[in-house]
Amino acid sequence: MALLTSALYNQPAFSDVIIAFSGRRIYCHKLILCSKSEYFMKLCAPDGGFSESTQKVVELRDDDPDAVEHVLLYIYTGCPSGQDENWKLQLQIANSAHKYLLTDLAKTAMNKFIQTASAISPPEKIFEAIMHIRKSTLLPEALEVAKSLETQHVHKLLKVRPYRELVDKDSTLIWKYLDQFNDALVAQIQVTLRVCRKCRTSLLLTSGNSGPNCKCLTLYASPNYENFQIWVPAAKLGDYNQRLPEYRC
Repeated sequence: MALLTSALYNQPAFSDVIIAFSGRRIYCHKLILCSKSEYFMKLCAPDGGFSESTQKVVELRDDDPDAVEHVLLYIYTGCPSGQDENWKLQLQIANSAHKYLLTDLAKTAMNKFIQTASAISPPEKIFEAIMHIRKSTLLPEALEVAKSLETQHVHKLLKVRPYRELVDKDSTLIWKYLDQFNDALVAQIQVTLRVCRKCRTSLLLTSGNSGPNCKCLTLYASPNYENFQIWVPAAKLGDYNQRLPEYRC
């Protein structure tokens, strides 16, 4: 059906409704709109109780105009939009698709948004993304992306002036980050990195643990080690020891 209906998109011929939004007008067909979207089905139904059911022009409000065009084009073609790297557009498409009850399009656009927005790395761009997301949507999946960006890059963000100003205005953020830093410190322990001067193998030792001697040492040779005091995550101590050059004990 998509192959047949795609040719009718924005064509005045046989159009029985015009979708108007933000100064734009798209020639549409109620049969096609209602067959793909329950939202339009209820809006245009003769017994739906909406005045739009008898109007030639239906005006859509409070939507991003580019997103609405992509939504209407999807209804006619069955194909999601391109511009996969434009995370702002994909977020708006997800918003509009949810509103017009187009589940497949909403899911596709949200996945594109998550993939691209989650990969943002410059601190200023991260801050811009967080603020834009929180102002532009109420979708839980999108808000989770903003939260994740803030959590993962808080050290970078604290060097961005607008973000610092935001923190200055909200004391709860200050305590939130102090708690995070405290948790990070508590979760780390001080250990000794012992390196054999002869064979260069190494071992991490916790406080009070002298550990075994390296077997490259002979009965008549005294242990000859370099010791370094470092901090490591307590839960990762075993993993870190496994990554070190094998200790010949």
